[in-house]
Amino acid sequence: MPKKISAARVNMAMAEHEVVEYMGQMDGTIHPALGPGTVYDGQSRTWLQRQPESPLELDLAPLYEESLQAKDDLMSVVNKYLIKTKSPPLDLSTFDDWTTVRQGVDQACTALEKAASRDKDMSGFTGKLKKGFHALCQNAGTGKLFTAFIPADLMLTSPLCAGLNIVFNALEQTGIYRQAVYKAIEQLPEILDNFEGYLEIYDQDEKLHRMAARLYAEVCLTLGEILQWFMKNAFVVGASRLLTPSRSSAKLGDRMAEVKLAAKNFKARAVFLMHKRQSEIQQSFTSNSHDQFRTRRQVEELCHLLQRQVERQDVFQDMQIKVFESLQPFLQQVMTRLITENTDPVATTASTTPEPVSETTPDEVLESLLYDSDLIPTDVDRLLILDQPRSPAPLDMNRVFSIRNHPRVKTWLTLDESSLVLLNGGADRLCGATSFVSARIVHHLLQQARKPSQFICTIPVAFFCNQHPDYRRDVMGNPSELAMSLLLQLVDRFREFDSSNLQKCMDKLDPNSISSICKSLRFLAKRLPPNVVLFLVVDGLDSFAIPTERQDQTREVVGRLVRLYREQPRATLKFLFVSASRCAFLEELFEEEEIINLPTVVPHMGGDPRLEGVAPW
Repeated sequence: MPKKISAARVNMAMAEHEVVEYMGQMDGTIHPALGPGTVYDGQSRTWLQRQPESPLELDLAPLYEESLQAKDDLMSVVNKYLIKTKSPPLDLSTFDDWTTVRQGVDQACTALEKAASRDKDMSGFTGKLKKGFHALCQNAGTGKLFTAFIPADLMLTSPLCAGLNIVFNALEQTGIYRQAVYKAIEQLPEILDNFEGYLEIYDQDEKLHRMAARLYAEVCLTLGEILQWFMKNAFVVGASRLLTPSRSSAKLGDRMAEVKLAAKNFKARAVFLMHKRQSEIQQSFTSNSHDQFRTRRQVEELCHLLQRQVERQDVFQDMQIKVFESLQPFLQQVMTRLITENTDPVATTASTTPEPVSETTPDEVLESLLYDSDLIPTDVDRLLILDQPRSPAPLDMNRVFSIRNHPRVKTWLTLDESSLVLLNGGADRLCGATSFVSARIVHHLLQQARKPSQFICTIPVAFFCNQHPDYRRDVMGNPSELAMSLLLQLVDRFREFDSSNLQKCMDKLDPNSISSICKSLRFLAKRLPPNVVLFLVVDGLDSFAIPTERQDQTREVVGRLVRLYREQPRATLKFLFVSASRCAFLEELFEEEEIINLPTVVPHMGGDPRLEGVAPW
């Protein structure tokens, strides 16, 4: 017969547990002894003072050399701008806190509101700018911005505040704006204002300090680029709106991509440290201490959330390594061969088996629409042999290198966020460099999709137009087949669509209508769960530019895919459209910062292609 537990004993256990939980929340403000340094020993049932670890004092100044140089460069640009505008010299002592930044953005927005009301491209800009920077300044004032991680004795905050204020002043004084400029300024608060919980805890981590230095430097370089924009254009145009400076837009877009990469690396390191710390805390709990059950459960939940974030970051980091860094030995071999010959180079969770259903299944859909599962793998294999010595045409390795190192290509692949890119390869003829890189990306995405994952489901869909150039002999050379192939790949690679949704697609689908096919693709894509990352790569679009009818149909397919991206469904969408030369007929579908235009003549790898090695990322 089981023993009865007295009510008094139950109440005592509950009281002990509540004390443990309460003490765990103490922060030392009531008394220094009642803080996070006090821990509960479940075995001895006593409170102990945790022995403080002797931190390894870092010499931080050398870690921030990059930031100090970037600060000096920014101040140089600021002074040039002030001289050109005949403004008084800069007094950094007036920018000792973020209040001045808030005042600057308010003044600029007031001056721009009338202009914004007359321009649909500027609609909502001033409101977003105010909201973003107000939150940024508030968090900066409470030590939640990444700059709080930087040692105060380096005095890097004032120059950053001053740079932001001068940019706002330029907007206010000239009334000049350009889509690339205001979008860059608008994005800065979102990128920089998400560091709460990372600061002060890990102030002795050298890697994190180096990443903070890189982030600071990239922000300074971006502000300097914006001011250079004003100096080069504002006084030449002499009007309230800039002309379209595509080169400046591209350079500013690249700078913003570098800021995003630096912020991503900083946060990834901080999340790694946080996950490591939480794991250590979790392991320190005594397994037989029922008094700590609730606290342990809370920590486990936190660890679960952190594990989800870490795994998603690991997936994207793995893509960077396997897609682009895998090119490193290949490019190095090319360099070695060039040196030897002494010749110049040529310029989710994992998908699970669906439960048996009585209605439409993915296999039925694929079979009825004659899906060829080998189409894309075969095209990829054909393109990946372009690097072989016996390839019919030499591969432009300089162009491969330029794509591999382009910051906006890196952000498209490695940031855990939706992104859209049109990449114009810039070649004066159809060449294999862009398609080789696209094939490399798709090849590794297909491999990634086969790996089991608890928190992320990678779905790659792709099409290589230049492998089907003759629409009269190859049925896949029609834009309708491009759209149908993407639809069927989605059905094949995500087997968890509800059978009723598949049936709706079949009922409404007209295989001969681009509009109908794209509507079905949109219908299914909007039903993907949040843990899905849908990679869509369409390469060789310039092969579908002639005749005019095929060009128009291609534009319809791409236009509908871009509209799907703009609708921002629950899944993460990463769409990449690639042409070897340039697809001008598609460019109006994209925003300025979404277009990458490589030059016709790209720089040699590492400068002198015969003497220098390939620089790693």
